[in-house]
Amino acid sequence: MKRILFWISLLCILVWSLVLLLDYWQYHGMQRQAVQLFSFGRLLISVGLIMALLAVATHFLRDRLAPWVTGLSILGLAIVFLILSVQSFFRVNTGEPLASYQVIQLIGSNLYTAGIVFFVFTSAYTLGDLFLGISRFARRSAYYHWLRFGVGIMVMTTLMFVLGLFDALLPGVAWGLIILFPILNYRRTIWFLRTVFLKPIRGFKSINALGVVSFCCLLWWAVLNLVFVNRPFPLGFDAMTLYVNVSSLIADYNGLVAGNGLYNWSIFSSLGFLMLDSTEITLGISFGGGLLALFALYAFAKKYVNPNLALMTCAIFYAMPLTNWLSYKDMKIDMPLLFFLLLLLMIMEELLTGDFQKKVVRVKTKTKKVKSSKRKAKKSIWIQWKKPASWQMNLSKAMDARWSNRSPELSLVILIGLLSGFAVGMKLTAILAIFALLSGLFYRIGGLGAFVASASLFLGMGLLIGMDKQPGLRYYNVGGNVWQWVFLGAGAIGLVYYLWSRKEASVKTIRQVFIIGIFSGFMIMPWIGKNAAEGDSISLDVLLNGKSQTPTLNAGEIRRIYNSLENPVGE
Repeated sequence: MKRILFWISLLCILVWSLVLLLDYWQYHGMQRQAVQLFSFGRLLISVGLIMALLAVATHFLRDRLAPWVTGLSILGLAIVFLILSVQSFFRVNTGEPLASYQVIQLIGSNLYTAGIVFFVFTSAYTLGDLFLGISRFARRSAYYHWLRFGVGIMVMTTLMFVLGLFDALLPGVAWGLIILFPILNYRRTIWFLRTVFLKPIRGFKSINALGVVSFCCLLWWAVLNLVFVNRPFPLGFDAMTLYVNVSSLIADYNGLVAGNGLYNWSIFSSLGFLMLDSTEITLGISFGGGLLALFALYAFAKKYVNPNLALMTCAIFYAMPLTNWLSYKDMKIDMPLLFFLLLLLMIMEELLTGDFQKKVVRVKTKTKKVKSSKRKAKKSIWIQWKKPASWQMNLSKAMDARWSNRSPELSLVILIGLLSGFAVGMKLTAILAIFALLSGLFYRIGGLGAFVASASLFLGMGLLIGMDKQPGLRYYNVGGNVWQWVFLGAGAIGLVYYLWSRKEASVKTIRQVFIIGIFSGFMIMPWIGKNAAEGDSISLDVLLNGKSQTPTLNAGEIRRIYNSLENPVGE
């Protein structure tokens, strides 16, 4: 019976995929033209041969290749893909390939951009490690390594926000922030660099031909996107007029920009302008946030399927037209936002399943043994200063002692709150995903019924506060003013029923939702205060968007100006 259901499900998947493909093919004529005019057959064959060769070598020579599969070897493969792609492009479009010195310049330019962006994310990683290392936040999480990136970006952006309030975001200050944390946490920095570039990748031993081909496709597409991102100006309306523009204005003002809503990621990506006055680095930081989303997707998928299927999942996701559009053309903040939403999904999944109680991740630190007291007394000032690991470890022990009688769930709940508030500070629509995650907490109380009731309640709340007005969708929500009360009433009644019938579990869940709300508000309130100080009135629109220094030109204002020009006073 199970086998019959499997084949029926597979047939449904194939039929539905074919329907979607034909529907997409019908409405996208440019894609049909691209296939008809495709001129890169040689490039496709060359890359395909490389993939086939690597797949065969992995199958027969896995043990011999394993010590050589490192970050540096992957970087070398990326450079090969870059050279093949660029030379093929110029041969097709100009009739001749680039000269050798031009190829070297192109490789150097892309490596420079990638290197600076990698340095920025390394600094965020070490900062996140410091923050998590001296606290008890998610110490038991299986996703501890990826949390370092997210928490580091969050803390660094918060520091930059505070400095921006005082117009202190100067180039020297930006460089100081980026350099400071890798030096303070130098042991973790050295470990991170060795792991990324020199240590063999452990997951290679479980990769087969499918995984090799999927990874090569991912690497190839990422290289092509990086080449396109490495440009002196942004493309796409939203990137040009809002996201990258705000980052540029932050560097111009050396502080925060009035209006423009909540723009946490624009503050972080402004490091490209602050450090080097470079649009390429700013775009590269957003591109790096997209790569973090891919890594997080792989880490989450690997928990449920084998690594090869997880890589194939990432390849399919990255090959989607919309994903690629956001990864190289219109560099918005959706891909970095996806990284933080995936982090929230990971932590919420561990909280609901209790997996954090099964695995403890410890930070290993190496200490040098001192043979005699005389040698200890002769230590130089430099060696005496070189003790960040020891004070970090001592502070960590003190925090563990302070939290020893508390539930380890509390740290995960607080972390969910902080990251949720930061995600909303990146883009307001993130609150919809957070509502869905919170509904998962109520699912633990009463199953599907409690989940539907809480989702209905959150949907009604979203309509009540005007979440659909922000993107201009209230016009299309027919009867939205009525449906908001229907969803609120139905959700409230259903949720009260489940909460009353399961009081013990309900108290715990309500406490967790309350803590998440408190710490989310802690991350959002600075933005609310900034916007309230800028505005001349207190309204939801002002609190969320602030007061722009430029004239507001909505439809009513344009109509008023037009009427005044057509019918001037006194004529």
